[in-house]
This record gives sequence, C-alpha cells and structure tokens, in this order.
Amino acid sequence: MKKAKPRKLVGRKLTEALDEIVRRILHSQNPYPVCFVCGRHDVWFHPKTAPHGIQVGHYISRRVYPLRWDLKNIWPQCAGDNKTHQWNTLPFTSRIIEVCGKERIEYLQKKYHGYKDVKMSTCEKRALLVTLEKLFLDLQHSV
Repeated sequence: MKKAKPRKLVGRKLTEALDEIVRRILHSQNPYPVCFVCGRHDVWFHPKTAPHGIQVGHYISRRVYPLRWDLKNIWPQCAGDNKTHQWNTLPFTSRIIEVCGKERIEYLQKKYHGYKDVKMSTCEKRALLVTLEKLFLDLQHSV
C-alpha cells in the first residue's frame, strides 16, 4: 500500500508554523530573556505560567508579513514596553539606534515602504519556513 504524502502547510497553519519557528529561534538565542528596551529580566511569556513574561516584540507591526518573520525586526520585549510601543515608538527606536545603529531603522523603513501592501505567496512563506528551520537547527547544533 502506498504511503500518503504529508500535506503541505497552507494558510493559517503556515503562518502559525512561521510564528512558532521565529519564537523558537528567539528563545534559543535568548534563553534568559532581557527586555531589549528597558533591560528587565524575566522568563519568556507563557499564557498559563508566565502571563507577564518577556514577549516576542516587533518594531514594525506583525501585520506587515515581510517583516513579521524578519529577525532584524524582532527583539525580546516586556509586556509593558510592547504595549507602550503601540502608541509611543520613541523608546524602542532609540534603543535600536543605540544598539544596532540608525542603519537598522533605515533598513526596516525601506523594507516596510517597499512591502507594506504586499502579501507573501504560499511558496514564499514555505521557502522562508525552510530557511528559518535550517537556522534553528544550526543554532541547536552550535550550543
């Protein structure tokens, strides 16, 4: 009897898989998370065990898909700073410039303006998932 091929991820399941691999990469890179903006030490967010823990913070909104999974747009962030960022971007912006230089802000703005209204195709998302999974495996082997 022929073995059924595993189904390829599509739609929301593919988006969730990308979110999860980015979360795993960030957690792997930061096993003892510190808020990028304020320096607060805490554990990673978990809805049941650590509802006020450190979250995956995006400088440019997650709604912009080409930046949602761009590791240059993501940092550990406490819940307070993540919420503040919705109406006051200055602390996050200042910290990025301090740590990464203004080139990072310019990169993010350029990518945002080039792609803010662009939807990623399923093929592009799958290719990105493969790339991020490889990066995650490389991180696991380097520990």
